[in-house]
Amino acid sequence: MLFTKKHLFLILAIFYILPLFGQEKQTVVKLAANVFRGGAADNPNFFNNEIDNSFTDLFSAGFILFNNDKFRYQEINLSRVSHNKEKVNSNEISQTVLALKYELGWQGKELNDYLKLRFGVAMELFYGKNDLNPTTLQGFPIKQSVVGAMLAFSSHLDIILTEHLFIDFNPSIVLPAYYFEENERLNPTLPKRAQTQSSFGLDLGGVLLQIGVGYKW
Repeated sequence: MLFTKKHLFLILAIFYILPLFGQEKQTVVKLAANVFRGGAADNPNFFNNEIDNSFTDLFSAGFILFNNDKFRYQEINLSRVSHNKEKVNSNEISQTVLALKYELGWQGKELNDYLKLRFGVAMELFYGKNDLNPTTLQGFPIKQSVVGAMLAFSSHLDIILTEHLFIDFNPSIVLPAYYFEENERLNPTLPKRAQTQSSFGLDLGGVLLQIGVGYKW
């Protein structure tokens, strides 16, 4: 059997993972509410925002892995998920939004037995799809898709309720969000190339506020 790069990668991965089992860890499941999204944190934005977002866009769920030996943590969060389909004026609009956030941070000093600070850097990848279909003979269907990423500085104030339960107050400062947007107007009188417009965009800064409940075990 030949020794390949795949074998080398596997060996390195094993040597990296094995020491982790000897470190003190805690796993947390967290459910949070997106209390406020502003500026770049509101991405993806659509050309038509008349549709009401479903309640699922308000909530996020994820888990946190605390590495107590090194006073750091990692968090993976499904920060936005929604699918809505409504009739607005003379149009049927179908809208889907998905966003996944990864955060790497450090546990600060405990203020007292009930309060604890954490600080981290987060990246969120987002995807949105918006389809508009006229219900009358006037107008043409429009399809829009947006995909992008944003960075944020994240802070957490954990309010300890019990040994296993805590409240996470999580304000974040969002840095510029970069995204790629494609709009397609299905007008058969136009050449295929003229029906599609693509562009890169940049939204400067924003604020995201989440309040969640975490359970440790």
